[in-house]
Amino acid sequence: MAEKREKIQDKKEKKEKEKEKAQEKREKAQEKRERAQEKKEKAQEKKEKAQEKKEKTQEKKEKSQEKAVVKGEKRIELPRNARASHNSFPYVLTIPPIILPTKLPIIPFNQHPEKRRYIITIPDLLTFHSQGWNENLISSLYANSQNQEHIPQRNTSHGKLHRYADGSTYIGGIRFGKRQGQGVMTYSDGSVYQGFFRENLRHGKGIMRSKQNRVFFDGVFEMDHPKKGVLTYNNKARYEGTFSNGVPNGEGTYYANGRVASWDGQWVNGEMTGPGTFFFDNGDYYDGSLVQGKRVGSGKVCNKHGTLLFEGTYKNDIENGPGTEYFPDGSYMKVEFSNGVMNGPAVFYDESDREVSRGVFSDNVFSGDGRFFFADGSWYIGHIENNRFNGKGEYHFNESWYCSGSFVNDVCDGLVQFFKGKKLMFEGKLAQNKAYGNGKEYDERGEVIYNGAYKKGQRSGQGRATMENGMVVEGQFRKGEVCGFAKIFDKYGNLLLSAVYSKNRAIGEIKTLYSVCFTIMGVTIFSVLQGRRDAHNNGHLFCEGEGRLAIVVRIRGINQCSPKVKKTLRLLRLRQIHNAVFVRLNKATMEMLRLVEPYIAYGYPNLKLVRSLIYKRGYAKLNKQRVPLMLNEQIEQVLGKFGIVSVEDLIHEIYTVGPHFKEANNFLWPFKLNSPNGGFSKKLRHFNEGGDYGNHEVLIGKLVNRMI
Repeated sequence: MAEKREKIQDKKEKKEKEKEKAQEKREKAQEKRERAQEKKEKAQEKKEKAQEKKEKTQEKKEKSQEKAVVKGEKRIELPRNARASHNSFPYVLTIPPIILPTKLPIIPFNQHPEKRRYIITIPDLLTFHSQGWNENLISSLYANSQNQEHIPQRNTSHGKLHRYADGSTYIGGIRFGKRQGQGVMTYSDGSVYQGFFRENLRHGKGIMRSKQNRVFFDGVFEMDHPKKGVLTYNNKARYEGTFSNGVPNGEGTYYANGRVASWDGQWVNGEMTGPGTFFFDNGDYYDGSLVQGKRVGSGKVCNKHGTLLFEGTYKNDIENGPGTEYFPDGSYMKVEFSNGVMNGPAVFYDESDREVSRGVFSDNVFSGDGRFFFADGSWYIGHIENNRFNGKGEYHFNESWYCSGSFVNDVCDGLVQFFKGKKLMFEGKLAQNKAYGNGKEYDERGEVIYNGAYKKGQRSGQGRATMENGMVVEGQFRKGEVCGFAKIFDKYGNLLLSAVYSKNRAIGEIKTLYSVCFTIMGVTIFSVLQGRRDAHNNGHLFCEGEGRLAIVVRIRGINQCSPKVKKTLRLLRLRQIHNAVFVRLNKATMEMLRLVEPYIAYGYPNLKLVRSLIYKRGYAKLNKQRVPLMLNEQIEQVLGKFGIVSVEDLIHEIYTVGPHFKEANNFLWPFKLNSPNGGFSKKLRHFNEGGDYGNHEVLIGKLVNRMI
């Protein structure tokens, strides 16, 4: 008993220990969950703090814009978004293009592709007697009295050849002196019949061959007349069906080319007469009645896939009376025909059998109102007069774009509106399908992106355009570009600058908000004194700016120099003498330049110098190889993801020290220049002392141009 009690006690203790362990596991799992939750909360707090920082920096930027602290930089640039995609000049403007169609792709009503079905006619059909074959199935030659002579008793057995007086021969079965059973009859003209006979007459299955041994009939004869079989003509056409008096009669099929059926239906005395189906060369077919090879009465035309194209009545092979035209989209038209010409009222229905328009035809010329569909997927809603758009209407280019206005002889003329879906994109006047006079363009948000004059479908004259970054250009336009005096405003309406433009490029004097600058040989020079005065008069702070871009040229070797200098030159990618690179100027790079100043010459390049270096000495780094810059595709392959797709984009990114300057600069291999034309003056003296090394500032171009 005591042992049992101990065992029971041990079991209880084990269970309690297991429960304690399970409880510990639960507590640990709970602790893990709490830690994970704490981590999530901390991450969320970090995100919120980062968001607050972003908002604060945004507020600071806006405040700084409002304070208008002016910095007199050596050059002024419009924001990056204001540049053209293929030009890098700082004062190049990108004006959003006209996004609406300038020419309406209208298909006149009388040129509808489906009109081909109006002229579908059965070609001139050859009757049985005009096929050009020489053999007559019931020729008197086959019933010649000389061929009916009694065959002597000695030739009654099979295998004996009998000759007739006209030269014909027979070999085969004979009974009571006449041809009976199976045999072969060769007639005097060389034609041959091989088959069954009854009392000298062709009767039963047999084959007729010409003297050239060509089978021209294979079928069944009855009392010397063909009843059913296949008749092949000299032109390889063939007929397969029943016969009467030696010509097609009854049900039969005619193959014009010997392979594809042309007529499958009734025949009377060798002519297509009665109900049947006629097949055209393009695969379409007519299902109805013919009389002597011409369509008569009710019938319908279908394409090779069985889709109904036309259904109506015919007279003498042309449409006459009521008819229905069917279109590819499922819509159809009911109209009256008179001698193959549409005359009388017409009603158009959509694919759901709903009436969409009605009007009147007069000699195939339509006039009426409604909705009209075209083969290219476009459609027109409005009035048509004499097969042309006239009056008010809507032309839908596709499911999204359409224009609403007045039409004159298929041409949109006068006040018109263009819509994309339900959004107005343009309103103004059109002449001969092209914008002229005053008009407005809108973006998809409904905001005006251009308000001004047009000429021949392009912006020409006084206008006001909004650029992608919100800046506004107000001035003269010509052929879609800014040409003449123009003013640039920021998105808040503040005047930034005014200048004379040519093809979106600022030329001559450029007036800014606080200073006057001049463009001389590509270098923009500011009047610092005037900038100080303007800033003081407006209660603002004036700071004379420094250049942000430098061109650095190595002019000396590095023998016996310190390791730190060697390392700095390697970091600047100046591994060889006369190498040149672009450098973004900041505190760190300025320290590096001061450290290696005795070995380099540097300064602030202008746009002309940047362009000249890249075009004349530019090499790209592709797959760690030095490749000459030949194609824009080379740039797009590496820098396309940053919006840099051409050489001009690359020049702009370098010159303006844009957000992707590092990627663009690393894409360029260090420039390998020549010794300067005329040599160096004094390498061991600073530029300020009449030497070559050190900061040349804006005069660096003189040295680099001698080395290109």
